[in-house]
Amino acid sequence: MMATRLTDSELAARVRAGNRVRAQRQQERRRSAGLVQLNVWVSQSMRTALDRAAAHRNMTVSETVSDLLERALSAAMLLNSATTPDMPAASNDTPPVYTGVVSSRDTLMNEVAALLNEGHTGADIARQLNASGQRTASGAQ
Repeated sequence: MMATRLTDSELAARVRAGNRVRAQRQQERRRSAGLVQLNVWVSQSMRTALDRAAAHRNMTVSETVSDLLERALSAAMLLNSATTPDMPAASNDTPPVYTGVVSSRDTLMNEVAALLNEGHTGADIARQLNASGQRTASGAQ
């Protein structure tokens, strides 16, 4: 008995149908694990950094972003005593009070903003900050 060859359009239709079924199963598995989808737009440089971080951690980008967001939110909650783990304080609850103290982070962000306004790229700014000895909160370049 001789097998009948599929036309390109028939093969493409079968592949698309299979992909839909697999994607639906994967979504159901993630939902049953208590996960929800979050779509955000980020800069190309941010995406590249996330790809590198995921490769370095041997994780997917999704797992990496989830881990980084969890760490950032945990740190933010530790800094904000009015925050509970169940409900972060709304940013519009009370206006910030200016204490007259300018943090080193504020100074650094003002310096970065000035360099951006001068037309420097993110890579140029990173090189300048690394050369001047600046490090991230975790000590990385």
